[in-house]
Amino acid sequence: MTVSGKARRAFLQETFERFHHAEYISPDPLQFVYLYDDPLDREIVGLIASALAYGRVAQVLKSVGLVLDKMGPSPRCFLEETEESGLMERFSGFRHRFTTGRELAELLTGIRRVILSLIHISEPTRLLSISYAVFCLKKKKHQTQKTQTTTPLHQTTT
Repeated sequence: MTVSGKARRAFLQETFERFHHAEYISPDPLQFVYLYDDPLDREIVGLIASALAYGRVAQVLKSVGLVLDKMGPSPRCFLEETEESGLMERFSGFRHRFTTGRELAELLTGIRRVILSLIHISEPTRLLSISYAVFCLKKKKHQTQKTQTTTPLHQTTT
């Protein structure tokens, strides 16, 4: 018996909607992603969890939890504020199976560089995360307003 594409799609969509909830993710290491609201924190946590997701599940969860505990409440802020040498120092004693603290620090250094490059191309004083496209539109609008001719206050119009 063959199933039509439409029926297959409907079945998969229904299954997705039924099971795509945080309570079904445990004991997957990605369960840590749900602990954070900031999308960038979630991306960082997902990278860390996936990089360490090999071996016994209990050990994976322990290792990911240990890394996140050392990073504090916001992995993003931790990486923005911690120099590369600080990462090496902070994770010097870490070991997950054959992954060393140095290797973890190198991964975090790479993530840190990407984050800092994103900050560089975006507004450094922003309160909310915005996409680069939105930033460019805001910048273009600001430049357009700035270049419009205005009458200086000390001149009077007649």
